Amino acid sequence: KWNGKQLIPESWVEAATKKQWEFTSNPFGGKTPKEQDDWQQGYGYQFWRTQHNGFRSDGLYGQFGIVLPDEKTIIAINEESFNTQKTLNFVWDILVPGLQKGALPANSIAHQKLKSTEAALHVKFLPMETTSPIAQTISSKKFVLDGNVYAAKTVTFNITNNSCELVVGYDEGDCTVHFGMNTWEKAKNGIKTNKQLPFPVTSLPNVESPVAGNATWLDPNTLYLEIRPVETVDSDAITCKFDGNNVTLSFLNSVAKGKKQTDNRPNITGHMA
Repeated sequence: KWNGKQLIPESWVEAATKKQWEFTSNPFGGKTPKEQDDWQQGYGYQFWRTQHNGFRSDGLYGQFGIVLPDEKTIIAINEESFNTQKTLNFVWDILVPGLQKGALPANSIAHQKLKSTEAALHVKFLPMETTSPIAQTISSKKFVLDGNVYAAKTVTFNITNNSCELVVGYDEGDCTVHFGMNTWEKAKNGIKTNKQLPFPVTSLPNVESPVAGNATWLDPNTLYLEIRPVETVDSDAITCKFDGNNVTLSFLNSVAKGKKQTDNRPNITGHMA
């Protein structure tokens, strides 16, 4: 209902969130007993039923919108998880038992603690070395790339003690991403040729999203670049291995990493111009 006008019939919402299909086993291969398996509680019209007489919208790797009518509670979760039943178990085992019927009394101390905790949350990165003996040798030098499936022609690393700028050249223009050295730096670059990321992430083709980047040296010859689109949960990493005038770029997106799989994107090789 919006401004007094009923947009969707209540009867449809009721039907959509009720059990319309029954599953006798987890359709994704889970082995959890039925009464504890949120994929065996039934399916409506694009809504899954849940434990505690609820229903949910359910996105890839743990994007949940959970509605619990009996508790008059709605829960939104964004995550990249490869065990989403475990996430839902936290809701059932910890959050739901902690709900109370009435409003909580004011508690300024607890409220300030919550705000402080939220302000301190951050995405961890892999902190190693902030510099390398070869940094100035390769900085601002253009590497010509061998033929590759991404149609990328060149790559340039503009490196300082505090940052690294990755410039990938295409026939139609450059794609530039900024990285903080052992810290996150929000991207200042605009979108060119519909490539916000310099090379496509397997699960996020043609992403148009602000990104944050972190750079670190794994060893004197290996530069590690991590890219996180800030509007989604997946991330990407590029490992740049230098050998004299040559460079090899390899890729690992967070889905492959989380599942302990190899990234299906082939490496790129190149040489200093």
